[in-house]
Amino acid sequence: MYRVAVCEDEKNLREDLCAQCAALLSGLQMEHTVTPYSSAEELEAAFSAGAEFSLLCLDILMDGKTGMKLAQELRERDDRTSILFITGSTEFLTINYRFPIITPDVEGDPAALVIIAVKGYDLEQAIKTDLRLYHQPRTVTFRVAGRTFVLPAEDILCAESRDHGSVLH
Repeated sequence: MYRVAVCEDEKNLREDLCAQCAALLSGLQMEHTVTPYSSAEELEAAFSAGAEFSLLCLDILMDGKTGMKLAQELRERDDRTSILFITGSTEFLTINYRFPIITPDVEGDPAALVIIAVKGYDLEQAIKTDLRLYHQPRTVTFRVAGRTFVLPAEDILCAESRDHGSVLH
């Protein structure tokens, strides 16, 4: 299940972004939930209650705690949730940002995904990039008697070598 949290303080923008994410994921036939939050504090409360997300869509500029500050705090706690920054302001856009862009997180960890985007840019491409990089099922491909089989890696308990062959359990 792909879980999206949309954190945007402007109600109309929040509702629009939730609808766009839901329509896109439905079109990709991806089982999903999209949950709206009106502030970083509200999203933090959800995290404290045990909520987990695949992707956070964070407004950079919000009243109270900003999306950038929330992202920084999440990375300090070693949370590796993908982040899509949303802004209508060009002040955060520099020559280094092309959209969508995959760049190290706010603390410089190259293993984490942060996608910087602007409303109106290709949300679909940003979500597809996150799905491709971090949410594809891992599979193992093998051949038996001229036939090819693909199994989800999580279905394999162990593998052993036996008589010049392999046995999967």
